[in-house]
Amino acid sequence: MLKKVLQGNKPHHEIAKELGVGRSTISKWLREYKQNGSIKLKSKEKRPKDWTVEERISAIIKTGSMTTEERTAWCRKNGIFIHNLDQWKKDAISAIIPKPNKEQIEEHKNLKKEIAVRVENKDSQAHKK
Repeated sequence: MLKKVLQGNKPHHEIAKELGVGRSTISKWLREYKQNGSIKLKSKEKRPKDWTVEERISAIIKTGSMTTEERTAWCRKNGIFIHNLDQWKKDAISAIIPKPNKEQIEEHKNLKKEIAVRVENKDSQAHKK
């Protein structure tokens, strides 16, 4: 990309249009190349859904003791939002907590029914007195 600009065969605005970038980007690349002898291109922004589990847990740990302002700044710097951190934390916690099996769910339902029947019986006995 930079070769096209350095060759000088075309005006910068035409090259910018071909590459789908702004003229200011071309100017920035040229300025950086002249100063450093190379340009450092930013990697494509990473979306929150592209973060690995390890990266998410690391982010939760790093930001856990931060103030809201610090967390907001950290999120902005890393291209995510606080709600992403909050969701990742909920997901991590729910992954640790064991899920009840079918027997436990059924037992829970039966106990709820039994309690409801007992409460109903107590209420009906109280009304009779």
